[in-house]
Amino acid sequence: MIDNIVIVAENQNIPIEILNHLKTDKQQTDHNSYYGHFKNIRFKQSAVSVTLTGSIAKYLNGQNIQDLTKKEIETALKTLEKDTGLNFEKAILRRIEVGKSIILHKPIPAYLSLFDWKPTYTKSTHGKASIETVSYSTKTGAYSFIAYDKIAEMKNKDIPDLYKDCNVVRLEYKIKRLGIKKEFKKDLRPYDLTDKNILQQLYNLFCNFYSSIPKTGRGVFIDKTEKITPKELNDRLADAFRQKHPEDYASILKQINITAKNRERIRAIDRKNSRDFTTSDINELTHELDEKVLNTYGYKPYKPYLKTDHAKE
Repeated sequence: MIDNIVIVAENQNIPIEILNHLKTDKQQTDHNSYYGHFKNIRFKQSAVSVTLTGSIAKYLNGQNIQDLTKKEIETALKTLEKDTGLNFEKAILRRIEVGKSIILHKPIPAYLSLFDWKPTYTKSTHGKASIETVSYSTKTGAYSFIAYDKIAEMKNKDIPDLYKDCNVVRLEYKIKRLGIKKEFKKDLRPYDLTDKNILQQLYNLFCNFYSSIPKTGRGVFIDKTEKITPKELNDRLADAFRQKHPEDYASILKQINITAKNRERIRAIDRKNSRDFTTSDINELTHELDEKVLNTYGYKPYKPYLKTDHAKE
């Protein structure tokens, strides 16, 4: 579950004897500054601090497609602490990533196409290096979320047997220091990631963010036996088009000549329709993804978080 992290050890330095034994991938920019790698973990050392960045799952196991257990998180941190000669008890976490790899029935692009625009967040959809990806971020990047085809990203290298020849989506929720202090009311230290209550809260934040992303592809109901006004019919047909062709709908909404205020009104109606199960129903792909994302690790919705506006962070 815990994957990429950024650790900052202030008023500490990697011991010179450890730096001297780094035979490769180490560079010195001045007398006190170094940067390089401990396996996949990047380090940058200045006169006043050391910053470590990377996947502790890859550091321990060589891959991050499989979740680390709480014990493995502790082992990875202790190994990294020993290898770097730093004191993690006095370090802080500048960023935490909660990641989950999920085996699905259909090709991953079919699921990613369902992820709709989320209010107050910047959404981007791209196929960087031929990897279908959907991402969301606040203006400052304090909170972000990304979904992509994990097998395509791994390029068939070192894939565990469990995941070979499977459709695997990777979901990653990232929270930076500003968000960490907001959610936990304090800085977190590396070994806090071995606390079951903190791990549970991080997973709940991950699930809450996933749940808050509107999904398209729903079936829209039109009861032919009941009376319906022309406006109601037009609204249902418009929503049916949006559900089936979300990218085309978004493109039209962006290009038509209306005020920004009216465009936001339309989006507000669309969000309301997405929550209205009297006129439409969830599709099978979203249902499958919801079941596999949310029915794990004892997820319990944390409603105050759902009501929080993170767009300013």
